[in-house]
Amino acid sequence: MDKIKHTIEKLLDNEIILVALTEDSNRELVKVVVDSEHPISLNVTSSIARAIKDLELLDARYPDGYKLEVTSPGINAPLTHPFQFRKNIGRTLAISLVGDSDVKRLKGTLLRVEGDGIILSGKQNNTHSIRFEDIQKAVVKITFK
Repeated sequence: MDKIKHTIEKLLDNEIILVALTEDSNRELVKVVVDSEHPISLNVTSSIARAIKDLELLDARYPDGYKLEVTSPGINAPLTHPFQFRKNIGRTLAISLVGDSDVKRLKGTLLRVEGDGIILSGKQNNTHSIRFEDIQKAVVKITFK
C-alpha cells in the first residue's frame, strides 16, 4: 500500500495533501482522503479519482474490480496538519493533549496558528499556547447559533 500511497501523492497538485489512504478488502473499497488550505470541489476529487483509475494502480490488487472513493475530510475528522488549523481560525476546537499518564482536554476558540503550534482561547478568555506535537487529537466542535 505504501507504493500506491506514494504514487497517489505524486498525482496531487502541490496545494493538495493526501490525508489518508485506507482499504477495506472485504468490500473491495479504497478510500482516498485529500485536503487543502482552500476548499476542494467535486470536480477536483473526480479528477483525482480518474487519474488514479487511469494509472491502473489498483487493478492488480483487485482483479475482480474495486470501488474508489476520493473525498475530503468530514466535519468530524480530526485536524492533523497545520493548514487544517489555519483554515479553522475562529472556530471552537476540542483538543486532547498528550500527557504523561492522563489525557488533558481543552475546549476553546482557535485564535491563531504560530510556528509550531496554536493559540487557543479557553474559559474566561485564558489563552493556551499548544505545540502541534502535544496534540493527540483536535476536532472542530460544531455550534448552532
